Amino acid sequence: MMLKSNLKVTLMCCLGLMVLVEKAQAIPAFARKYQTSCATCHEAYPRLNGVGESFRLNGYRFTDDELYIKDEPVELGDEAYKRLWPQAIWPSDMPGLPPISVTLDNEAIYDIGGTKAARTDFNFPKRSKIMAAGALGDAMSAFVELGFTRQGAGASHHGGAATTEGTETEVEGWLQFEDLFGLENAFNFRIGSLGMHEMGLFTARSHNSFSPTGYLYSSWSMPSPGAHNIEDVVAGVTEHDGVSMTGNPYVVHAQPGVELNGFNRSWRYAVGIVNGNAQNFNDNNNEKDVFFQIAHKIGGLGFDGSGTGEQGTLGGASNPWQDDSLTLSFFGYSGTSPVTVTAENDAADEDDDYSSTQADRFWRAGPGALWRTGDLQLGCGYVWGRNKNPFGVVSTGSVASRSWFVEANYFAQPWIMPYARYEVLTLDLPSAVTSTDEASWAQGANQKRIVTGTKMLLRANVSLGIEGILYLKDSRESSYKNNSMVKVTAGIAF
Repeated sequence: MMLKSNLKVTLMCCLGLMVLVEKAQAIPAFARKYQTSCATCHEAYPRLNGVGESFRLNGYRFTDDELYIKDEPVELGDEAYKRLWPQAIWPSDMPGLPPISVTLDNEAIYDIGGTKAARTDFNFPKRSKIMAAGALGDAMSAFVELGFTRQGAGASHHGGAATTEGTETEVEGWLQFEDLFGLENAFNFRIGSLGMHEMGLFTARSHNSFSPTGYLYSSWSMPSPGAHNIEDVVAGVTEHDGVSMTGNPYVVHAQPGVELNGFNRSWRYAVGIVNGNAQNFNDNNNEKDVFFQIAHKIGGLGFDGSGTGEQGTLGGASNPWQDDSLTLSFFGYSGTSPVTVTAENDAADEDDDYSSTQADRFWRAGPGALWRTGDLQLGCGYVWGRNKNPFGVVSTGSVASRSWFVEANYFAQPWIMPYARYEVLTLDLPSAVTSTDEASWAQGANQKRIVTGTKMLLRANVSLGIEGILYLKDSRESSYKNNSMVKVTAGIAF
């Protein structure tokens, strides 16, 4: 009876979401500007196809952009002002219609593992975003995103600000100066929130995927040891009422910084400097982190838009997701994070409290590949890493990490895309903190999981998805926590 009840709840959730999204009809900002379908740039929102990727890289412009624009831009100064510069402001333009889009994501979860307080959970809505993006004249572009996420639904991290209504707000954006030194596409300078596309593997970006579940290689963070491990360090040093530890929060996520990037038909690169604090907006030490990303595409549509079709048309194929090609990518990240252990004694002076802060220098690096052939896409990636001092005073020594994945996407119909991914994370943890105490690794350590589902486009800008996340038993049984679940998602963009 319990199983039947749970199945009924899940089916009702799916039907409810379908009714919700079928009523939504809207067109995103760039579709309005060019009077074209979302399918011109997307395999299925938000995943970009070859045309959309070149449009993004080129500062939200198509090759011969003026042929396609249906929205008359607003001129900001006469063209003759270029001859008067610097005695006049350099002329530019901006979109006639506000280039603003709104997205809304809904999610229902069924907890297979039984680790949550409720077996079923409705996150309606889970997240909403207001986005603005576009070209500013011939050699500048900008992106702004204001996000609202329900706390408890993936919020309360990455430096967002919580409101009294239980919603976290997050602001991201950048400004880019393009074609520096007169070299087209070779040198572009970006300032703002970096890493939305440039950190991690170019061929495997969490926000450019059919799945709402981020890649494990880019979303895992170093687990924290249990309180008893910290107690062993503090015991005998000072009387205390409680201990706490703030470790290295690194995950692949947008951070404030500066970046240089460029591309041609087959190559794409990006290198940047960022604050290095993945948990909050402000930097947490005196050192900056650095990253780089390179990608090489063999065949298919070029990064620069070459091969996108005849002049005056957008796209070059009746099936815009088809882009027979092989894309290879490599990325690296190097940074430093403070690791702090504290112990407070409420009955003593503040000077008697214990505190230790040490630096954890770390890096991540690895290759990835994406092969597109007809309606099938196959991808893989392998990322190595090392944290030289992730536990500070609790345990000396480094931790090596290895994360890899294989995945497949298939277009069963232009609007139905089944997908599957298998991914593994392995950490070589020091013996001093690999205790048999299960509480030591509440987040788990080594992980293996299968992510599989189907994304459906009910309209070009309305999606429905169902996904299963199955965690396989960890080889370190004491750390095993079954977070397996089924997700039903619905999203709109307009």
